[in-house]
Amino acid sequence: MRRSEAATIFARLLAQRNGERITAPTKTTFPDVPTNAWYAGYVSYLARYGIAVGYTDGLFHGDEPITRAEFCAMLSNVLDLPEGQNLSFSDVADDAWYAKAVSAMAARGFVSGMGDGTFRPDDTITYEQMTAILSSVAVWASMKAEELNSQTDISLADVQEFSPWAQKPAWIMDQLGAFVGDLRPQDLATRETAAGMLYAVMNSLHMLWQ
Repeated sequence: MRRSEAATIFARLLAQRNGERITAPTKTTFPDVPTNAWYAGYVSYLARYGIAVGYTDGLFHGDEPITRAEFCAMLSNVLDLPEGQNLSFSDVADDAWYAKAVSAMAARGFVSGMGDGTFRPDDTITYEQMTAILSSVAVWASMKAEELNSQTDISLADVQEFSPWAQKPAWIMDQLGAFVGDLRPQDLATRETAAGMLYAVMNSLHMLWQ
C-alpha cells in the first residue's frame, strides 16, 4: 500500500465519522502533492488534523509504500486513541515520531510486535498484519466481533495459509464479511484489499464511525 492510497482510505473514514466533505484543495501542504493529484484533497484533509505527516525534507512521498509505523500512526489518529504507557519494543525509541501512536495501539492489544521484542516500524505492512490489526480493532469496538473472538469451537481450515498468530483474526474478518481480496497473507497490502477491508469493518462498527 502506498502512502497516497492509505491517506485516501483514512481521510474517507475520518470524514464520514466527522460528517464532513472532502473538497479539492486550492493549495496543498506538501510541494510534491500538486492540487490536481487524485489524492490531493485527501492528503490536505488529513494534514488539517495532523494525521498526514511528511518527511524531514518537507515532502509527502505519496508513491512510497506505507510502513507499519505509518499505518499505526494514521489508524491511531483516526480512532482518536489516547497515549498508552510502558512501550516495550526494543526498536521503538521513546522520542520516535510514531512512538505515541504505537504505544496507544499496543496498549489496546491492536499490535503486539514481531514476537522477538521488536516492532519493525520501517517494514512495509503486509496483508496478514493489516488483517490482524483490523480484527483487533473490530473486537475492541464491536460486540459481534467480541463474541466471535470468544468462540473456541471453530474451524480454521480456510485460513491455514496465514501465520498461526493471524489465523483467528483472519477467521473473524471473514465472519464479519470484511475478508476480501485475493492476496496471499505475506503479500504487501494493496489499495483495493485495504479499502475493501477497512470499509467492510467500518460498516459493521456503526458505533465507531458515527
